[in-house]
Amino acid sequence: MRYKKGTVLCVGNFNSNTGYAWRLIESLWIEVKAISQAREYNTLVCYPQVTDINPDLNKHNISISEHNFSISGLINRLKTARFIHKNRVSVLYLTDKPSVCLSYLLFRLAGVKKIIVHDHTPGYRRPLGKLRLSIKQILNRTPWISCDVVLGVSPYVCKRLYEVNGVSKRKIEQVLNGLKDTQHFKKRVEQSEDLTIRLITVARANYYKGVDFALKVMRSLVHDKGINAYYSLIGDGPDLEAFKQLSIALNISDRVDFLGQQDNVAERLPAFDVAFHPSNGEAMCLAIVEYLRAGVPVVCSTNSSVNSILVNNEDSYFFEEHDIEAAARQLQRLVIKHEERQKMGIAARQNFLHKYQERQMIDSFSRALSKYIL
Repeated sequence: MRYKKGTVLCVGNFNSNTGYAWRLIESLWIEVKAISQAREYNTLVCYPQVTDINPDLNKHNISISEHNFSISGLINRLKTARFIHKNRVSVLYLTDKPSVCLSYLLFRLAGVKKIIVHDHTPGYRRPLGKLRLSIKQILNRTPWISCDVVLGVSPYVCKRLYEVNGVSKRKIEQVLNGLKDTQHFKKRVEQSEDLTIRLITVARANYYKGVDFALKVMRSLVHDKGINAYYSLIGDGPDLEAFKQLSIALNISDRVDFLGQQDNVAERLPAFDVAFHPSNGEAMCLAIVEYLRAGVPVVCSTNSSVNSILVNNEDSYFFEEHDIEAAARQLQRLVIKHEERQKMGIAARQNFLHKYQERQMIDSFSRALSKYIL
């Protein structure tokens, strides 16, 4: 079938069997298909390598192609331009690409009319000086080399796009990440006599996610403050073995459980008292949305890229970033103040229901894309 208006191309940055956060992005591609088809566009997804494919993509008859989409290197750019021309691509939907790029000129010459960038990139960025910001603002207003719209996944990311990337406000659309409500959430329980606290982190097992910091805080809780604490990490990653050795060196290995990758996170979370999220940077962390959904209060740092969807002293406690004693003190407060912990858990659940359900994400995503897929 030849679609009248060409193709909307959704670009995967990783191989087709990459899971978790990319499953959320793939769910948005299904919405792209619905919008595109209604407007007489074809929808195509490309991955650098195609192996296992998300069954939901097959269920919705989304075409899959193997192509290493590149915006760097002349030969790679030319190959991508040829791929764009061959597939009659008129709308590009990119994830975590820059708002300004010289490659976009080549892609537009190959047939692209609209470029949509969805920004999930993690981390805090310092505001720029006036001169550098002015240059970026000019580039973001320059036709052909700048994208048409950037979707930001959190209030912090949208602010960063404007203040650091130089994207004009008219080009920024906020689309908050959301999850299905599984109805698994923490029920009110009585405080145990021994003041036991069960801490949980859901994160990739690497240093950027701050797991080593969490283990050092655990040592302080157990050995300095005498708290009967247990800590679990759900997640796999390159530094998992190093963290296991660190827990031994800190003499807390009997209180730490490395659970690895789990498919039933929603069911597991209500068993824990507090979510401890010591990450060094996020865009909008799905793990934090999962904590809120489960009604588990959160302790995280003052890093604004991490805590932007939380409300300090309502659904969470913040501590000064990289301060072990401050983090341990906030966790200790939630051990002692059982009623406060219960109240914060209820607030966390309400925060999720009010803003971060999957339907809300899909609705705002559809409204934003409908302005550009015409």
